[in-house]
Amino acid sequence: MLNRLGRDIATYGLADLVFKLLQFAVIPLYSQRLSVAEFGVLALLQVSGLLAGIVINFGVSYSVQRFYFDAEIPEERRSTLVTTGLAQLLVSGTLILSVLGLLLHQGQERLASEYLLPWSFVLVALLTVLPDQVAQYSLDTSRLQFSPLRFCLIALVKNAIGLLLGLWLLLEYDMSVLGLLTGNLAAALLAAPLGLWLIRQDLTLRIDSSYAVMMLRFGGPFVFTAAAYWVFASMDRWLLAELGNAVEVGLFSIAFKFASVLTLIVTAFHQAWIPIAMRMARDDPHYRQRFAAIFDTWFFLLALMALALALFADEVMMVLTPQPYWPAAPIMAIGAAAIAISGTTQITSLGLTLEKRTFSIAVGAWLAAGANVLLNILLIPHLGATGSAIATLLAYSVLTLFFLWGSQRHHPLPLHYGRLSYGLLIVVGALAAPLIPDGPLLGPASTALKLSILLAALLAAYPLGVITPAFLQQLRLLRKPVS
Repeated sequence: MLNRLGRDIATYGLADLVFKLLQFAVIPLYSQRLSVAEFGVLALLQVSGLLAGIVINFGVSYSVQRFYFDAEIPEERRSTLVTTGLAQLLVSGTLILSVLGLLLHQGQERLASEYLLPWSFVLVALLTVLPDQVAQYSLDTSRLQFSPLRFCLIALVKNAIGLLLGLWLLLEYDMSVLGLLTGNLAAALLAAPLGLWLIRQDLTLRIDSSYAVMMLRFGGPFVFTAAAYWVFASMDRWLLAELGNAVEVGLFSIAFKFASVLTLIVTAFHQAWIPIAMRMARDDPHYRQRFAAIFDTWFFLLALMALALALFADEVMMVLTPQPYWPAAPIMAIGAAAIAISGTTQITSLGLTLEKRTFSIAVGAWLAAGANVLLNILLIPHLGATGSAIATLLAYSVLTLFFLWGSQRHHPLPLHYGRLSYGLLIVVGALAAPLIPDGPLLGPASTALKLSILLAALLAAYPLGVITPAFLQQLRLLRKPVS
């Protein structure tokens, strides 16, 4: 099972890797053709589309993942479960987006004057939401079928085609933000039917109302949970636009865009981890020890990657973007640390998920969301985009600590707090990285110093007890198949 986890992380990560590499490759082109303010406008539309997707999904994807392997669902009835979830998504999406479109049309003058969002931008973004969610639903189902190659195909059509088409419209026709949005819409319209065709083995003409009720009861709280995630992951853009300006939104957005190379790893882990963790909890009597060992390794790797991004944030910004974007480098360091902390929630929340305590997950998410909004309001007027990044980091910290507390109460794991503490120490080092004096760009002395810090963080793991002979032996045992 652990071997499969590693293989699936690599395979699922491939699709995201190609997409992220394309994203990084086009950032210099975006920064040459889009002003910092226009980059901020694009970010506002993207995060708003994410919220709309959360609402219309109504927890259906979470429910299908939870019950697909449940003993109460016979294997021959899985297609009915998946089809029922798809029907819920289509009905709720059509109704909610229609109402939302009418409301936004009424406020189009305010959107254009205060947030630089013309109605054409808003309309294209709205039209993208439902086909994009259908494609995402197909992606989630392909993971449950343990079909990573199908997943990669859907993901590449959904992401890469939209990116390349939008870039072509930007460069060839100078369509600015509208061209990028149009590319996303076209890709979603292609990926949705392709995804449904690829998961057709789990689709049928039957819909079960009892499954619908079961999924609504389980998944409903996830709407509030996911909305809370959106608040502390995306509301900062809107607060920056309201309390600052579009330039601050642009700096914050491009910093987190570069830091999202770490999100690539987190997403690949999540996509492989959830189905395997559910099956491991069902089949392996020693799954708690295995989960704890995976947590140790996972947090250490996240922290080490965050440190690497933070150390070389200046170089990344100066090489890949024009000078108006360079002030985003310190924000990128904070963003990397925030993403590293957020990646731990996939394990710290696991006990609550296994105990079906979705309400507790929602409470934790809204607690973190409230902290994020409050911290943004307090910090943005004084620190701008940097203050917003600090607020995001602290919000993720509140979230994962709450999940850890709840999981250890209801479904405890034998955690190794010493090893976890060293990962936290490395994250603190990432936050301190911008304080290192700047030298010449990629100068030998500066580069050697940063590489030395990174190497020391890696090597110190052994004498400090984060990696021990017993721990290495445990990892070797983890490679044994689950009995």
